[in-house]
Amino acid sequence: MAVVIVILVFCVSSLCGAPQFVLIAACVVAFGPVWGFTYSWIATIVSAAMNFYIGRFAGAGMLQKIGGNHLARFEHYIGKNTFSASFIIRNIPSAPFIVVNMAFGAARAPFLTFIAGCALGILPKTALVALFGTSYSTLMKGGSWKMAVGMAAVALVWLGLMLLARHFYERAKNRD
Repeated sequence: MAVVIVILVFCVSSLCGAPQFVLIAACVVAFGPVWGFTYSWIATIVSAAMNFYIGRFAGAGMLQKIGGNHLARFEHYIGKNTFSASFIIRNIPSAPFIVVNMAFGAARAPFLTFIAGCALGILPKTALVALFGTSYSTLMKGGSWKMAVGMAAVALVWLGLMLLARHFYERAKNRD
């Protein structure tokens, strides 16, 4: 029953534009690193699918009101690169989760390609938040300084991957 409740919380929270890392962190605190990671990953995928279909049924007009002019460029990129766009955008600070997912739906992106990119793209962020939460908890309970160094190293690797993803996204966007 816990996973159903987490899914409902993620879906409702996505409609409010809640930061996803906060929801993931709350899951890790509530259910521990393994189940918190698992539940939040599943709930993120379900809420992404819900937002996708809201965008699909609401259409591009509503999305234009929410997202502004830069969504036209994003839609063009989505049309040619659904999987990579869905994968990469998860690791680039961009628009709120709901806007990004609605853009895929409004752009008539293929659902299975979108959701596959989403499911794989959210793994690093979800794992990092779960690892960070667990490591921080351990450190605060008197854990080793090595844990803090390891945590910082993982965060730096993730930051590097985020910057690399942004580079590839910008390069692909300029190519179109």
